Amino acid sequence: MTVGPKAARALGAAAVVFACGGTVRNDPGTSAPTPGAGGPEGALPPAVNTAVLVVDVVVGQGAVLVESISDGRAIKMGCLARCELRFDEGSAAKVTAEPVKGWLLESWEGVCTGSGTCSVQLGARQTVTARFKLAPPPPPREGALYDALDLSRLGGPSSVTDAAVLDDAGAVAGRICDSPPLCSSLTWDVFLWDGTLHRFQVPQGAHAWVGATAGGRAAGAMQDAEGAIRAFITAGHDLVELETLGGNSSVHAMNASGVAVGWSLTLSGEKHAVAWKNGSLVDLGSRTGKAESDAVAINDDGNVAVLACDQVDARSGCHVIVLSGTEARDLGRLPDALYPWAVSAQGQVVGFVNASTAHAAIWTAGEMVDLEDEIAARPWPSLGLPAGNGLASALQAVAASGDAVGGVDIPISEGGAMAAILWKDGEVVDLQAVVSPPTYLHSAFAINARGQILARTAEYGYANVLLTPR
Repeated sequence: MTVGPKAARALGAAAVVFACGGTVRNDPGTSAPTPGAGGPEGALPPAVNTAVLVVDVVVGQGAVLVESISDGRAIKMGCLARCELRFDEGSAAKVTAEPVKGWLLESWEGVCTGSGTCSVQLGARQTVTARFKLAPPPPPREGALYDALDLSRLGGPSSVTDAAVLDDAGAVAGRICDSPPLCSSLTWDVFLWDGTLHRFQVPQGAHAWVGATAGGRAAGAMQDAEGAIRAFITAGHDLVELETLGGNSSVHAMNASGVAVGWSLTLSGEKHAVAWKNGSLVDLGSRTGKAESDAVAINDDGNVAVLACDQVDARSGCHVIVLSGTEARDLGRLPDALYPWAVSAQGQVVGFVNASTAHAAIWTAGEMVDLEDEIAARPWPSLGLPAGNGLASALQAVAASGDAVGGVDIPISEGGAMAAILWKDGEVVDLQAVVSPPTYLHSAFAINARGQILARTAEYGYANVLLTPR
């Protein structure tokens, strides 16, 4: 059983640990009696009978803290489950409940009653039982536009889930690990959650990451023990390796029909945009007329957005090309200063302008919108900061509607803080200010056609939430 910070502080000052889990210590400045002192001519003090208080936490999550004076010493004992705590008989004790965050004391039984702090005159053997209950959800946040759902424990309390992608139906997919303290050194499996958790085992020694989910399937790339990277798609309970052009490959996007797109290296090392349909590989790179290409988005109509560059490994001279049927529409060359983070199937690009301070930008058919001024003009009330310069930002995902999400890096005296943002209807929205229950949102990295958003609640770790519009 876990204990919240308040209970942990109360129990953490222990010097002696009983078999039941209780603790005892001397308070600072209180001296323990000296053996042989306390009676005439050094005689021992009269014997004091011992009282036993049986503490039992039978429902919910929390601890019970018991404080008393015994043999002239202040004693504090804590119990997380069932304990027998010993004190001087006849002494008074204060019994306090320390619920874990998200829980409340429902009631006492035995020598304590009600639901508050209890005072007990300790007898020979007494019992106190604590029952905790889940705290009610906080009232709806005024002005909230989204409800937040924690995705970190989709497999139950003994596992962690790291959601990476979101489809238009609201399903999420990513990685799952069963041993949270050891996950950094273990093989993670792949999961898909659509209200029910589906799990796909990754071979021992391999590493997998998910690039897309749609139509009840997930896809991405898996690296084996030898370092080879191969695209995969889920089928039944298995991860199925996809055909390549001869070298490494990966999936970036997928539609509801199960058509996946991404890239593959040829035997000579060229990077080509590819599509996998019904298990067959289609080389899309030859349709772009460029040296290097990568298929980054596909919609349910089969339109594929491709980033294609004139030179291999180029950071300039890159175009957005939309492939549909036999047509290839070149939407234009991207500005050299724009770093493309994501592209919609319509060819809209989001990312950041790589200037002295990176700032979020959107490119559509030859026109770029720089969001630096809009972001700098906001007061950022969720972090208590005034508007100002030095705000780095980026957009990380874009929906077919043109709505996009990302994050703002805000310098503060402690070093820096992040805030998740939404670009919608020509305005920047601080997502933390419109979410219920109130939740710190580090950044947002996926958005679907329904307006649902995947956001991180920490820079490191596996704490992601799903935001659903009200």
